[in-house]
Amino acid sequence: MLLIGLLSLILISSNSIFTIKEYKNLIHISILIMLYMIIILNDSVSLTLINNGILLFNNTFLLTSYNIIIKDLIIILSIIYFIILYNYSEYYNNTKYIKEYILLILFNILSICLFIDSINSLIIFVAIELQSYSLYLITATYYKNETSVGIYSSKNGLIYFLLGSLASIIILFGLTIIYNQSGLINLIELNYYLNSYKPNNIESLNYIIGFIFVFIGLFFKIGLAPIHNWLINIYTNVPTIVTLWISILPKISILTFILTLNIIFNNIFDNWQFNLLFQLFIISSMIIGSLGGLPQFSIKRILAYSGLANSSYILLSIWSNNQYSIFSYIFYITQYSLTHFTIFMSLIFIIMYYNNWLYYKRISSDDNNLKSNKNYTHNLYLSDIIDIISYNKSLSIVIIICLSSFMGIPPLLGFYGKYYILISSLLSGYWFTSILLILVSIITAYYYGYIIKMIYSTSSKLNNNELYKMNIINNNSINNNNYIYCYIISILALLIIFPLLYLDIYQNGIVIVNYFNNI
Repeated sequence: MLLIGLLSLILISSNSIFTIKEYKNLIHISILIMLYMIIILNDSVSLTLINNGILLFNNTFLLTSYNIIIKDLIIILSIIYFIILYNYSEYYNNTKYIKEYILLILFNILSICLFIDSINSLIIFVAIELQSYSLYLITATYYKNETSVGIYSSKNGLIYFLLGSLASIIILFGLTIIYNQSGLINLIELNYYLNSYKPNNIESLNYIIGFIFVFIGLFFKIGLAPIHNWLINIYTNVPTIVTLWISILPKISILTFILTLNIIFNNIFDNWQFNLLFQLFIISSMIIGSLGGLPQFSIKRILAYSGLANSSYILLSIWSNNQYSIFSYIFYITQYSLTHFTIFMSLIFIIMYYNNWLYYKRISSDDNNLKSNKNYTHNLYLSDIIDIISYNKSLSIVIIICLSSFMGIPPLLGFYGKYYILISSLLSGYWFTSILLILVSIITAYYYGYIIKMIYSTSSKLNNNELYKMNIINNNSINNNNYIYCYIISILALLIIFPLLYLDIYQNGIVIVNYFNNI
């Protein structure tokens, strides 16, 4: 369905002259395609019928119950993203990139869905490359922009391409070693072969080396420590609307694929080499993700280091490899993704308000050195948001809820996400990593709390008259109905969709456990 919709949109948008009305229709059609995908995805196959998984297209894809839930999450995030993109593009009144950008997003969603279900080595590499190349183009979308945004987009798109290609080479090298040793490209057949043939020590070492290369390439692509700094720089320098997409969707797909590998090759991953590899990346990502955010003043860099720490939590739930792993994984990645989207949505509107503030300062002081271009500010610092928060309390409330969820304060869902990961880790006997998770959560809570302190303890530099004028400027330039509509969707996602989704997961938990035991 997504492929048909993508091809249709390519034909519809083939006209070189693209008006504002046409780009709005394109976004509306994309949202309808996403909604229709959810209906087809959940009505075509019942979760109760796939406890052992369903092999599709000559054993090329494996459809499982948790894959359906993850793809539902991806589609929901895509719908929210298109709504944000609608408001973002309407504010900047610029449709130069919107046609290509929407098509690239849809193409990226298609490749993500293919990659999650892939169990054939050839299809795995093709799918992850389709996903990666669309991400490279998404990162460099604003390269024609006349401001510094265009320069950074070109530079970071090239860096993403070069280092992402290096990670792809590492993955391909690992898959080649595995194929050279076994002659098999289907992962399930490879698992049966390894369990029945019982390779000797040298052959086992070759398989282990191959899988280690595959995992290092996957960890490289999602920027886990100690190979993380390049991706954090990309997140910081590209436009915020691009950061929102590339900072979460690739992580969901790759981490879900790692979960599938961990389930299929359950016996092989008991090796001490894999335990050492996972411990290295989990522990280093926890420590660097928590300590790296302390000296930062850029909001996007703080969120990037926060994402690094949260990626290590999710990887820990996969590594635990017990009957609670799938549930803790789905729970945590769902609540984190929607909270991540909500706080980035708030950041995008802060940027809109901040640009208006710069414009107001320029016209009121006749200072031509102040930047007034709306595309200028994409990397806010903590000191920049004080005047914005001082008169827009809805933004401050949403930010505080999201940061409190990241901190793990009960009864917010971030607390329950960390709780389930901690229980899953303790059941597998990972005491040191569990204690470290608690310690780094305390450290990350410090810089989340520091942001909250700045929001409520720092006084605004604007007087009441200036705040009143700022409100008039923002009401004239920003469609308040649209951004309030976006906030309502996010709050409903946090307060209503979550409990219903988790109740459904809990009711189907026996299905997931059966799949986990019988594959």
